[in-house]
Amino acid sequence: MVAKRLTVAVASALLLMGTAVAAPAAANEDQEDPRSPSEATSSPEPKTGSLTQVGHAPLMNRGMNAALAIHGDYAYIGSRTDFHVDGEEFSGIMIVDVSDPTDPEIVNVMGPPDTANPGESSRELRVWQSQDILIVLHTNCGGPGAHECKAPSQNNFKFFDISGEHATEPQLIAQINQDTHEFFLWEDPNDPERALMVGGSAGSGGTALSIWDLSPLLQGQPPPRIHASTHGYSGVPPNLVTVDPPSAAAGTYPATGAAFGPAPDETGVSGNVVLVNDGSANPTEGCNPLVAFPAGAIALVDRGTCAFVQKASNAQAAGATAMIVANSVAGAPIDMGGTDPSITIPSVMISQADGNTLKAGLPATATVARRPGPSVPTGGLHSLSVSNDGRHAFYALLTGGFGMVDVSDFTSGVEDPQLRLVTENASRPTWSGPGAHSAVKFWGRDWVWVSDEVYGTATGAGHGCPWGWARIIDIVDPELPTVEAEYRLAQNHESACDQWEPHPRTSYSAHNPTLTPRIAFSTWHSGGLQAVSIQRPKQPSQLAEFMPEPLDTVALEDPRLSSDPDTGRGEKVVMWSYPIIKDGLVYVVDLRNGLYIIDYDGPFEKEVERITFLEGNSNQGHALCFEPVGSVPAYCDD
Repeated sequence: MVAKRLTVAVASALLLMGTAVAAPAAANEDQEDPRSPSEATSSPEPKTGSLTQVGHAPLMNRGMNAALAIHGDYAYIGSRTDFHVDGEEFSGIMIVDVSDPTDPEIVNVMGPPDTANPGESSRELRVWQSQDILIVLHTNCGGPGAHECKAPSQNNFKFFDISGEHATEPQLIAQINQDTHEFFLWEDPNDPERALMVGGSAGSGGTALSIWDLSPLLQGQPPPRIHASTHGYSGVPPNLVTVDPPSAAAGTYPATGAAFGPAPDETGVSGNVVLVNDGSANPTEGCNPLVAFPAGAIALVDRGTCAFVQKASNAQAAGATAMIVANSVAGAPIDMGGTDPSITIPSVMISQADGNTLKAGLPATATVARRPGPSVPTGGLHSLSVSNDGRHAFYALLTGGFGMVDVSDFTSGVEDPQLRLVTENASRPTWSGPGAHSAVKFWGRDWVWVSDEVYGTATGAGHGCPWGWARIIDIVDPELPTVEAEYRLAQNHESACDQWEPHPRTSYSAHNPTLTPRIAFSTWHSGGLQAVSIQRPKQPSQLAEFMPEPLDTVALEDPRLSSDPDTGRGEKVVMWSYPIIKDGLVYVVDLRNGLYIIDYDGPFEKEVERITFLEGNSNQGHALCFEPVGSVPAYCDD
């Protein structure tokens, strides 16, 4: 059924304008956007436009829709759950005929055994366009209160042949029982039979970054994982221990802090460093009253069996002015927990290796102080994109901000490939809140659009108003990227939170972007679909927004994103997927209300109209028209 045609006007600039960060003018700000060969170089000032609904598929009113992929005349839409009250077939991958964009029609639903088995949530879909292969990632099938899955999450990739008659009856090619959280599909611009999946696990451990070679699929073989590692970044603790010459340990050592006692200030506490003795079998752990400790010194204590507050209390009672804890296990130091309001000295922890160095360098004097500037968390690699030439990946790190890495060893296929950091570890731009969700580079310009994703307060601490928005990052100096502008909706300003809370199970947050040279199309959960001018990166401005008319009912509401009462403020709208531009129209999935096909009219519309295929999470189609690698593909002139 086709919903009524809907044109949405632009809201007032006061409510929906992007907010630029004050900064001096830079050469990068004035760079012209790339143009296709036939487009003039002059550009009009941004004006308002419109997003008009062309077609709508409510997808059986099932709710809990997920990722979108499109190939030829068909759209494939996954599910966030393995369970629907109206039958298991609702939980499968819906195949929609979009040959007539005004009348999209479901022609099949993929179900068991290919998908929608207990514990399978088809969260991420992509099509390797040149090879007619549908990629399905089953992952993160949460239970009650999350995704309502009826079984523990079953995590895997499945790959299907969707060529010719298989477009509506996909045929399984291979399965691998590995997963990630989200992935970018990179096709070698010089060899369409070679492609990589580059995935982020949303964590920081040994599979935070995973890379698979898809080429064996062409011979019917499962793709091997060719790389798995941490994402390369580590936390930058908030404190420093600086040891003075002539000690053999002279130097500066990063240190974490404590939940108890005062935090060090930038001036710090200086003095002799003394390894404690508490008279026990483990004398350097400081678990008992200290013996012959010189008042006014800094206590050096080994981490051990007793509580950190007990160590600090004993050091303070002996006259210590600060406490340095040396970790007793390999790896980075940890934040020390505990509560004791009577503790008045600062406490920090250094790594085991640094502790051994400091002990070997005693006697020594040192200063315990707060690091100038902010600390930088390790962050979890939620999502990433890869440049068309395969040289760089752009990281969106949960709590860890943004970073750039060099992945050219993997994309070029050299032996013994290595991951190399481009953005310096301590120079990553970070901000408060749950952190970055998506990162997509501007075409032909040294800027990156980085979206946050923040849920309602029912999800946990740090969520809720002002939710998440988009930041525009200058990467002219990729070693030292800087946030130069922001794009927010009215709900993304703290001053408006009294008007928009309580909304514990609603999110007015940015989510997934797809960029043309001068427009960012971004889903924004209950803020609808946003079309934003990025012609002037430091002055992003709204061109249009689309808010669909919500369905009256769905089989299953998302427990965390669409379960608040409908008061007419978007609570039952959850625009979610990466927008896909196909043949000049924008396709997007609302996880509650289904598939929407939308026409954009307004400034820069011609660059949308000529796009045959573009999505924010692969480098396929018109991506190579906007930022060619070698010669411009012939289809760019169509």
